Amino acid sequence: KIEVAKDTYSFYFNRPFGFDFIAGQYNRWILPITATDGRGPSRFFTISSSPLENDFITFTTKIIQSDF
Repeated sequence: KIEVAKDTYSFYFNRPFGFDFIAGQYNRWILPITATDGRGPSRFFTISSSPLENDFITFTTKIIQSDF
């Protein structure tokens, strides 16, 4: 992870082989947690890396008070 602004981080993951996407696409992530913040155990994250980048995939988000 890299801090890109105050309380905002880009998280880098190895890009799975054959994982194709278009710019602006997003993923829904579900964690096995009991969420007490009223938002439930899933969140949507926009892919912030370029579809042309083959080595990694990034998601950028502001860290807030959340069970997630």
